[in-house]
Amino acid sequence: MLLASVLCCFCAVSSLFSAEYSRIDVTPQQVVLQGKDASFQLLITGYSETGKATDLTRTASYRIDGESLVQLNDSGIIRSLQDGRTRVVVMVDDREISVPVSVDSSDHRISLNFENDIEPILSRYRCNTSGCHGKAEGQNGFKLSVFGFDPVADYSALVMEARGRRVFPSSPERSLLLQKMSGGIPHGGGIPIDPARPEYRTVRDWILEGMPVGSPEDAVVTKIQLTPNQQVMHRGDQQQLRVVATMSDGRQVDVTELAQFRSNAAAQAVVDPEGLITTGQSPGVVAVMATYMGNVDVFKAFIPRVEGSIDFPEVAENNSIDSHVNNQLKKLNIIPSGRADDASYLRRVYVDLIGTLPTAEETRQFLTDVRADKRSLIVDALMERPEFADYWALKWSDLLRVDRLALGHKNAYSYYNWIRTSFKENKPLDELARDLITAEGPLREQPAGTFYKAVGGANKQASTLSQVLLGIRIECAECHHHPWDRWSQQDYFSMQAFLTQVKFKPSNVG
Repeated sequence: MLLASVLCCFCAVSSLFSAEYSRIDVTPQQVVLQGKDASFQLLITGYSETGKATDLTRTASYRIDGESLVQLNDSGIIRSLQDGRTRVVVMVDDREISVPVSVDSSDHRISLNFENDIEPILSRYRCNTSGCHGKAEGQNGFKLSVFGFDPVADYSALVMEARGRRVFPSSPERSLLLQKMSGGIPHGGGIPIDPARPEYRTVRDWILEGMPVGSPEDAVVTKIQLTPNQQVMHRGDQQQLRVVATMSDGRQVDVTELAQFRSNAAAQAVVDPEGLITTGQSPGVVAVMATYMGNVDVFKAFIPRVEGSIDFPEVAENNSIDSHVNNQLKKLNIIPSGRADDASYLRRVYVDLIGTLPTAEETRQFLTDVRADKRSLIVDALMERPEFADYWALKWSDLLRVDRLALGHKNAYSYYNWIRTSFKENKPLDELARDLITAEGPLREQPAGTFYKAVGGANKQASTLSQVLLGIRIECAECHHHPWDRWSQQDYFSMQAFLTQVKFKPSNVG
């Protein structure tokens, strides 16, 4: 595993002033590269007088001041070449910032581990996707686990299958694997890796070393961190991302070049394979997800409707939700709507809480009420009405699968009545969830247990409960690791294993 660690904390920066920007920051302030082909992504940010941040990573220029111990590219990536100390100079306009760089152990790799070093390359270049060798039947006799969820099977496919002809330790460059990946021989998937790329050298060195599978004691990735994690961006702006993985032994490794990126709204922002975000012409909030070896982190871009600063009014905040909403509106340059008049408020609160409109008499009473807290009082009053329990029981009956045709009239009514009673008694949702999951006994006495009859099978129960109670779609992990979330097959089957313990048996009670 290649190591690129930073001696200072990530918030430490080098700064200078520029004609266009009041401040320019470079992170990190100092870089230590350890191991062959170790790399680190610099991030350059300019700040205007108003505090607006602009990414300058791709527009800045770079040069080496001293010995050429590292390799630089136009994207701001520093890569180790030779041991020693040098400096990288970042140039913006007519200003320069110097970043000390230390290189150690550049003649060998810190370790070679199939799961840590080779599997991420197969994932990054989409070799193990369903459109390539990750499909159920593989591709042209070569099958990889989809998204690399089974490293043991992938290692066997590369090293042991096809009479071992895919790897050739005595002459790695002649290995079928490398020749296919680099275009040395025809390959239906194109030429994913240029022989000049460090990924090619990693695979070559792994083959040369005898295809080590690695040791159980080798460090594993515990989390990844995206930098920055959020930014206000205008239309047509760009932002370079950096992904740093934290290993179980405490090391921090820059994995930007091997991470995979995905935008949840391509109309608002797209991201290229190198982690460069480009915003479109649509305002709003867009999330860009980075994944690496089953770990996930998210960057949020706020694209304002109107560029420049606006006078944001003072808005009363009654709770933390109001504060969160107002912060988002400020970033998007959206002036919040004014306070609703009493008639509009009354109509909305009735529809939201009990699903019906107020009567003429109820409306007159509310409009003539002069109490300052009448809005809070009407909320409390509506939540005490039977219509509140009726309305929300109806909503949750859909979520918890109350189905008269599947359950029969008697069981369906008993199940529905349990849900309605829970809302009538103002039962906290965590208690409702606990009662639902741990229900035990005759259904007549424990109607919450009807859920297990309504949703048959531990796999469907795991999917339904995770979506309804956790807001998570975990079913993708039934067949393979979730491609764009942190959930693994182990997570899915661990939850399913809990639910397989639920059994039904005949009862005289019912």
